[in-house]
Amino acid sequence: KFTCFDQDIGNLVANTTKRDGMVWNDDSIEVNIASSAKADADVIKIILNPRCVGYDSKNGAASWNGDWKAQAAIGPDRWTASLAIPFTTLGFNPHNVDFFKINLCRSAVGGKELTSWSEAKNQFDEVAAMGYASVLAPAELAAKLAVGAKPATVAPADAVRLWTPKPFQRVYSDTFPDSDTPPLSTLNIVAGRNDSEAAQVLITNFSEDNLYFRVEPQFLLSDGATRFSELLTIREAIPWRATTGQVVLSPLSHLNQAGILAVPSLETRMLWFEVKTLLPPGKYSWSCRLTPVNADVPKHDIKLNAEILDLTFPSPLPVGSYTFGPYGYSFAYNQHLRRQYFQTCLDYHIRFLQTVDGPHRALKEDGTISSEPADYRNEEKLLLELGANWVYGYGVVARFQNTLKRSGHNYDLSVPAVQEKFRTWISTWARTLRSDGVPFSRFLVPLQDEPAAKDIDNLLIGAKIIHEVDPAFQTTVTVATWSTRADIEKLAPAIDVWIPWEPRLTMRAEGPDELAFYQQQGKPFMTYLCSTAGNMAPYLDYFRFRGIRAFLHGTDHFALWAFNSWRQNPWTSSEDKEKSGAFLFLNGTEGPIPTVRAEWFREAAEDLYLLTLATRSSNPEAKALAAPEQLRKLLDANDKQQPENINAWRIAITRALAAKP
Repeated sequence: KFTCFDQDIGNLVANTTKRDGMVWNDDSIEVNIASSAKADADVIKIILNPRCVGYDSKNGAASWNGDWKAQAAIGPDRWTASLAIPFTTLGFNPHNVDFFKINLCRSAVGGKELTSWSEAKNQFDEVAAMGYASVLAPAELAAKLAVGAKPATVAPADAVRLWTPKPFQRVYSDTFPDSDTPPLSTLNIVAGRNDSEAAQVLITNFSEDNLYFRVEPQFLLSDGATRFSELLTIREAIPWRATTGQVVLSPLSHLNQAGILAVPSLETRMLWFEVKTLLPPGKYSWSCRLTPVNADVPKHDIKLNAEILDLTFPSPLPVGSYTFGPYGYSFAYNQHLRRQYFQTCLDYHIRFLQTVDGPHRALKEDGTISSEPADYRNEEKLLLELGANWVYGYGVVARFQNTLKRSGHNYDLSVPAVQEKFRTWISTWARTLRSDGVPFSRFLVPLQDEPAAKDIDNLLIGAKIIHEVDPAFQTTVTVATWSTRADIEKLAPAIDVWIPWEPRLTMRAEGPDELAFYQQQGKPFMTYLCSTAGNMAPYLDYFRFRGIRAFLHGTDHFALWAFNSWRQNPWTSSEDKEKSGAFLFLNGTEGPIPTVRAEWFREAAEDLYLLTLATRSSNPEAKALAAPEQLRKLLDANDKQQPENINAWRIAITRALAAKP
């Protein structure tokens, strides 16, 4: 039971009325329970507001609904909340485990309180920050904790185990196979041509020695003629420490020149086998050997079968995504690597690439506007050469106003003189783009990122001038969590492409009505997600299911903040969340390094492409697999606990589309 004292009880915030809505935006209490102390423990989250409206999730999946009971009441100087959570809904028996972990938390709107029973520096659901709970006596529990959770070391002959994770399982350096985990069998991958599909192999070292293996690929496929590199690529998922303190195997790096894989004592490492090929349709076989180089432990063979279907994915896909960023580091500001950054985006179906905030160099600090065409040119030539679409930063109206404000000039667009200055800037930009032959259909012009109600009048004036200068300009805006329906309707005349925050459509009672508004506008739209905790967000909900949800929303694009870390060095091992941020890629000396998250984000775009094909297909099986009721089954709670279903669906719809009439 929680008792929440509040001297301002009359101003409690409890606006959420729908279960699994955004209860965390209200005054609320929160319970987080982890099944163990391991980084990959199952985590149950329950949040309750003063009106007894609840949110629950399992491993970040809000579609999971547990069997628990709650009561809440509001008094003259406090509000109370009681929860009864059966262990059956938690999925474990407290008498069968030494301990589990728990945190009890409270959040008061407006920063009045943000507290937890066990101090959490970053997020309430951090497993490492939770306290221990046990049915054992205190002394017995202390003895168990002193021993630690790592398994005992074993003899060299049994020291190394190869196995496969569950689909979409986040793997940590301390992820170990269960006693009933089957040994590694042949990897089987089914893919279309030019379609990226992957399989993972985990290598766990149970010895007391740090082991090194040389990864020795069979140079030719089983046909004796085709190089393996024409079929697949081998990468290592290297350890990366999140702001939660958890070490996750995430950045996907090519193997070093010698092909050496290091597996420390009592840790796990991952090899990532990615099949992407333009070889003819057919079946291909291949193998790879792990040869120990510093210890007398057995060699291990990895066998892979790939079936390539007669369906070629176009490049680029006619669907895709948009990611905000980049922010700093080599691939963002080193012009020698700019091409690699843009090409990486396109390889991952990121069709809209973010470039600079319009012709920002033409805005002088003294408040004047440049007339030099060079000040209005940015990266358009390179982007056109690569066949990309692009977005001009976060907002040209915001950039114009902030520059004037910084230099002490009037920036209010309701003032005629300021309007004329803005018109001059936009007009010169439009003339330069036209003279350079830049198609206006290839780019979007954001007005401002996540505007508040107070910003809308200036945005309407700015958008009106932009469209008067050249009606071919396509303006856009991100619709934030705080935007009201009145704000959206007021903005409507100014917007050519909508980018609303996705939970507005999926987690609010008024979501279906707002979705209908965008659909009825007859304008393109794509939803976006944005979270500084995105690095540890669920692989399915936050990344892979984006394509299916976009299809159900009736759009052919989706967006994500962000391409890379927006704060400091994303490689920094720090628990200070101010030094990190959400990202799909890390910086490398030769360009961006993808993460496992980026791979699932790419798969989401490919799902969306297959679904659009299925709607036009004459194959009844393909149409059935793209039916909304079938897709909602994939998204519902039961299938979230059976992640292999999404892989089976992907193979089935690809086979159906590859089948010849």
